[in-house]
Amino acid sequence: MSGVPGQQPVGRQLAGRWQIPLLAVATVLLAAGLWRLRPVPQPPTFDDLFARAVALHESSLYPEASAYIGELLAKPDLDDAQRRRLHSLMARVIYAHELGNAVHGVVNAQRIIEHCDAALAEGEQDDVPTLLMRARAWEWQQLGGRAVAAYQQAVAAGAEHPWRIRKRIIEIQRETDQATPEWLVGEFEAFVVGEGVEEELRYWAAEQKVDLLAAEGRHADAEQFLAQHAERFKGSTVQGQYDYLQALALFHLRQFDEAERLLRVARDALVPGQPLYAKTGWLLGRIMQAYESPQPAVSFFDDVVSRTTPSPYRTLSILGRAEALASLERFDESLAAFHEVLRLVSEDPYAGQVDLQVVRQSTTSLYEALRQAGRLPEAMAYLRIAARLAPPGDDRLQAIYTERLAALAEALGQRSLALAEGRDEGGAPADRDAVRQEARDHLIEAAEHYLQLAKLTTLDVAASTTAAWKAADAFDLAGERSRRASVLEAFIRERPDHMRVSEAMLRLGLTYQAMGEYAQAIAAYQRNLIEYPRTYWATQSLVPLAECFIDSREPDKAEQTLLRVVDRQPGDDLALIEPAAPEYRDALFQLGDLYIQSERYEQGIARYEEAIERYPEDRRADRATFMLAEAYRRSAAQIREDLKDPKKLAHKDELKVVHLRRLARAQELYQQVIERYRGRSEESLADLDRLYRKLSHFYRADTIYDRSYVLDAGDYRPFIEALREYDEAAWLYQSDPIAMSAYVQMINCHLRMGNVYEARKTLQRMSWALRNIPDEQFEQYLPQEGRPFWEEYLSWLGRMPMFSAADGEQDSRQAG
Repeated sequence: MSGVPGQQPVGRQLAGRWQIPLLAVATVLLAAGLWRLRPVPQPPTFDDLFARAVALHESSLYPEASAYIGELLAKPDLDDAQRRRLHSLMARVIYAHELGNAVHGVVNAQRIIEHCDAALAEGEQDDVPTLLMRARAWEWQQLGGRAVAAYQQAVAAGAEHPWRIRKRIIEIQRETDQATPEWLVGEFEAFVVGEGVEEELRYWAAEQKVDLLAAEGRHADAEQFLAQHAERFKGSTVQGQYDYLQALALFHLRQFDEAERLLRVARDALVPGQPLYAKTGWLLGRIMQAYESPQPAVSFFDDVVSRTTPSPYRTLSILGRAEALASLERFDESLAAFHEVLRLVSEDPYAGQVDLQVVRQSTTSLYEALRQAGRLPEAMAYLRIAARLAPPGDDRLQAIYTERLAALAEALGQRSLALAEGRDEGGAPADRDAVRQEARDHLIEAAEHYLQLAKLTTLDVAASTTAAWKAADAFDLAGERSRRASVLEAFIRERPDHMRVSEAMLRLGLTYQAMGEYAQAIAAYQRNLIEYPRTYWATQSLVPLAECFIDSREPDKAEQTLLRVVDRQPGDDLALIEPAAPEYRDALFQLGDLYIQSERYEQGIARYEEAIERYPEDRRADRATFMLAEAYRRSAAQIREDLKDPKKLAHKDELKVVHLRRLARAQELYQQVIERYRGRSEESLADLDRLYRKLSHFYRADTIYDRSYVLDAGDYRPFIEALREYDEAAWLYQSDPIAMSAYVQMINCHLRMGNVYEARKTLQRMSWALRNIPDEQFEQYLPQEGRPFWEEYLSWLGRMPMFSAADGEQDSRQAG
């Protein structure tokens, strides 16, 4: 065992040492006493919290101040006075924030007013700073009348700088058309003769009065005004300004030479930093415009823009520059300048010298000139600016500009479509897809404007209807058929008693049909026929309805629909359709197609014969003639099948006669098809026209060959005549693989006549002809009809015993 003593328990170690526990107890009691003697923290008072909010405001930390005040307002234990103080501070915070913005938010302006209202106790009036703050907030909301009232209250309450406030009142009332010329003349005179008016404001009023009198044609009054107050403005500090006023009056009198002289003299004594430098430069530019010298005008305006600080006359110079650049056809720069003017005016709509309605008239004139010159894209750019400046409350002017925008966008879309399709004089563009997309964008824009026009002219039913229909047509041209359908559905729904509802239903059906929505198209057509059966537009719905039934694989319904047109039944409410009507003609041709497709050749023949007889000049008569020939040829093939039926043995001779008659008529019709196309240029023929002509050459020969099936075996006339036709067809289309079928038939003709030698020669010609057909010609046929197929077929024919060399030699001896 180890000799190291073990550790004793803690209790044994403390036994007899009573001082240690007593020390621990005393320490705990001391700590408790000190805790009870600690100073109790006091919660911050409202004034403390308010001071912190003020500090945030004064530190320009407006978002933080606003959020903090919002938290304080959410406290439930505030009294009314405390809440009013917070609302007042919140109004000042938001106002200070907005003062730093170039564009002012309407929501913040509304909040300023709301907090100002909440800050007032019952019966309490706003102080001057609050009235001025309210006035600016009303301005930012474009509520000029309320702003003027607040400014007037501020002046009445003894606001500092009352003449500056009165200037602002004049600017607002002029901009909002609340000031009469007589009132303005009196106000400007008050500025000129008033006590304590700053020279800058006195001169501003004099200038405004000269402009106003000149605008009203009161040039003598303007001269009298300047003469009356000459001494006021001839002091050394404003001498140049008086010269400018005289030049302005002369400018309005169109005495440009004298005005220019005064301005150049005054300008020589000025430096760019002076306010008058901008005014004289602007007016000199205006004089150059009056001389129709846009380049010197641009030089003066550029000098003002580049060498002066922001001011109303710098903005006016930008406007003059925009107009002068347009005269120089520097349209991109001109448009940029116009947009800059609008931006600057929007920052302070009441304080500037720019009359936006004058800008509207200027850009409208540019639009008209460019449109008439055929420069539609540039015209559209200026028209968009002019349309923006049409007064929102003037529905008549809004409608005029909306219609112009719609018509010009539509014209741009039509032009782009023509360019994409190669119908423009410049030919087809390199990037058709891009031009088509451009056309689509223009047409959609036109449709949107037409829809807006329809809303603006709601009370004028005719104009509103026309606009809605133009919108539908523009959407259709843009390929936006679903939107066209929506426009038409809205018209039908909103104007159920309008005289064009039936037409709208027809167009709606046609739209859904073009979209492949046959069920909806059928519903529109049928509703039209049920509700408006006596209208022209209902009758126009029949053929498209039949087409929808055909596409929906309901041929029986299609047939019944078409028969309502061509075979009118008693008791049908439908308006009478005469054979001269286009829908009768359409139905007749459609019926022929329907019967042929369903192999009802007898009925198809009757309808096609009638159609060709009635409408020989119709563009569809070419196809109808070919299809009628096909009907006769195929019906003859059906008769051949009937001849095999023992049940029809009694009618055998009659059937043979009908068979030959049908084939003869088919041959005649195929010949007519060939003759129809013979006198036309190749460029005028469509692909289908070329196909009908080609097939007619081969099928004409087939109609002759097929006579052999009902004639005596020893009658070689069909083979001899068919050989000539097949040989002509093979020669005409020697570069087309279809010629191979003619050679096959020629071989058959020779073999049917027992002339193996000629059949072998024809086989050799066929082989030679196949080698001379270009490879690309086989691309239009199925793979199983390509060159390998015909090479294998020729090889197989060549191995047949009748074409062996031995047989050939025997044939030669027999021929000798």
